[in-house]
Parts: sequence; structure tokens; C-alpha cells
Amino acid sequence: MSPRPRLADAPEGIIAALGDALGSGVARETPAPAGWTPTVASIIALVDGRDVFVKASGDPELHEGLRNAVDCDAALTDRSLAPPVLAALTVGGWRIVVWECLPGGHVGRWSRRDVPGVLDLVSRLAAGTHPCRLPETEPFAHAFRDRIGTLTALAGRTGNPTIEVGHLDATPLWSGLDPLRLAGLEADWPVLAGGGHLHHGDVRRDNLAYGRDGRLRLLDWTHRWTAPGWADLVLLMPDLVRDGLDPEQILTASVWAGAPTHEVNVLLAGLTGYWFNAGHRPEPPHAAGLRALQRAQGRACASWLARRLG
Repeated sequence: MSPRPRLADAPEGIIAALGDALGSGVARETPAPAGWTPTVASIIALVDGRDVFVKASGDPELHEGLRNAVDCDAALTDRSLAPPVLAALTVGGWRIVVWECLPGGHVGRWSRRDVPGVLDLVSRLAAGTHPCRLPETEPFAHAFRDRIGTLTALAGRTGNPTIEVGHLDATPLWSGLDPLRLAGLEADWPVLAGGGHLHHGDVRRDNLAYGRDGRLRLLDWTHRWTAPGWADLVLLMPDLVRDGLDPEQILTASVWAGAPTHEVNVLLAGLTGYWFNAGHRPEPPHAAGLRALQRAQGRACASWLARRLG
């Protein structure tokens, strides 16, 4: 992660407009320690004693994600799934979104004590994201398909012509997995296009925080995606595996115990290939540590897939 910019460094008038929208001036800013995008992400202490969380950017390329976050918030039928949006405004080319600040903080390291809370979140997601009320959505499988095809290419088969694997020469796939065997799973990626749940698509500890009631909330809903309801749980699993938790036990104990075996394996294969490819590329600007995270996620994903395939 790279250091976050500060709202205090934004152009004149941004902080005043924020104060007007919230009905109280800004007393103090505490930037998030780091992040994967060059957006402002700060806890703001207001003069009236409230704390709020603010994300903001003057980069038009980052505005879509902030707009989507507001729209996704409005589409959730269960208000316990995410902190509420308190304000959203555009000022001088800047997009600013304000959320209620969650006092419980982010998950630092997963442990068995967190499993009941994860299962509770998964149950709420299952009920609160279907049917999807967000207009103009796209299946996650369609949005992500241009990043799928690494395993097919490594197996020497014809597939996605935009996938490059030259940088992976002589790099063995994690967990002893055979690209030739996984290419068949990867080729079935289109089966994931069904499902009518609003899909977060980036469920990880840094996008989760505890509310006052001790329940987990999911942050940064920045995509207009739909997917099978079990997909967000599968996406979270590599993060849990990294801290030694058993994904099969969690899946079996969840509302998605009956998730289709083949489709789950297809998603795991696609993600393994994606993370294997991306994790071995040079570090991008403004995202120090991203490749290390992708490799960690990919290794965990591959280990679970290898276990499932036997």
C-alpha cells in the first residue's frame, strides 16, 4: 500500500463545502495509513463531535467508483451490511463521499473467533443483495473475463488473445497445480454469468470493519456487478486461508453449503490464474505491496483449489 493523500491538501473550498454538507466544520483529519488507490481516505473529526469517514478524489478516472458506492448503498435492502452514506457531493471537479465512521475498526488478523461474524455477514449478504435493485449492472463474469485465460495460455491452448504469460516462464504454478488440468475449469468461466445478487467483488479484511453492534460491515462497494450469491464468500476465503482458517468448514457451515462444486472450482481456477499472472508483474505506481498481496491471495486460493481437486 502507498500513503494516502490528505483532504487538507485538496484545492481551496473542498473542506468548506464538506462542512456545509455535514452541517459542521472540520476539526481534524486522520488519513488512512495506506491504500491501493490514490484517493483521499480519511477519518474526519467534526467540530460538533461526530466522526465521519471520507473518500474523495479530483481524478475523473476514480469518480465512477465513488458514484457506484453511493448507488450500491441505496440498493442494499439490509442497512446492517454497510455503513450508511451521509453525503455525496461534487465540488470543483472533486467527488466526495461521506460515510458513518465505524468504531470497531478493521480486521487485523483472522481467527476462529471471527468465524461466527463471517457466517452472520454471509447470511445477511445472501438475503440483502437479492434481488439486485441496482440498475445498469453487469455480470461479474463478463466484467472480469478479459483477465481470465492465464491457465489456458500456460497449457499451450488457444484462448484469450489479450493474456500475456511471457513473464511467467519457468515459474511453477502454486500448490503443484497443473495448468493443463485447470485450463478446462477456466474455459467454463461463462457459467458464472448467472445469479442475481448484487456482487461486491473485493471482499477482504481491509474492506471489512466492525460496527457498534459487533457485526461486520462491508466497505467500498465500487462495482455495478451481479453474480451468484456464494461468489463473494468464495472471494473472501483466500483472505481467511492466509490466517489458517479452514475454507471447507466455513463453506459447509454457511448458507451457501450447497454451492455448486464445479462452479466454485471454476471461480477458484480463474482467480488462481489471474493472481498468478498479476502477482508476478512489476509493482504499479501508487500501490506499493499490491503484487505481494496478489501473490498471497493467489497462493491461498490455489491451496484451497488443490485440496478440492484432490
